[in-house]
Amino acid sequence: MKTMRPYAELIQKSRNLLLLAPLTLFFALATTLQVPARAGEIQFTPLTVPNQVQDGGSAINDLGVAVGIYEGANGVRYGFVSTPPYSNKSFTTVAAAGIPHTNLWGITLEGTVTGNSIDMSGVYHGTVSQPPYR
Repeated sequence: MKTMRPYAELIQKSRNLLLLAPLTLFFALATTLQVPARAGEIQFTPLTVPNQVQDGGSAINDLGVAVGIYEGANGVRYGFVSTPPYSNKSFTTVAAAGIPHTNLWGITLEGTVTGNSIDMSGVYHGTVSQPPYR
């Protein structure tokens, strides 16, 4: 039997969390193609976090501010907040202090973001942050 290092298990658990994000919003925000909308159809806007390995959106508020998760080249997960028009300059990284993985799952109209963080021991912690994000 192959034994995984605790940190490798933590990374695997964190990767699995991304799969739990609502698929419709994930595909809507992660797509790189913008399809012209026809009457009665929804138009999707691409949302791609710069300099990342993978990313995904998980929530958007009525002002169009989106939150999600991205994985950096170092294998660490970070939360992000992005404002329209979702360009490279509209992304803010949100990371819980001293904890390697932060996932953002929700945002209120006022901009309060919620999510969870996973520490080096694999313990999950609730995360809440308000603007300005850290």
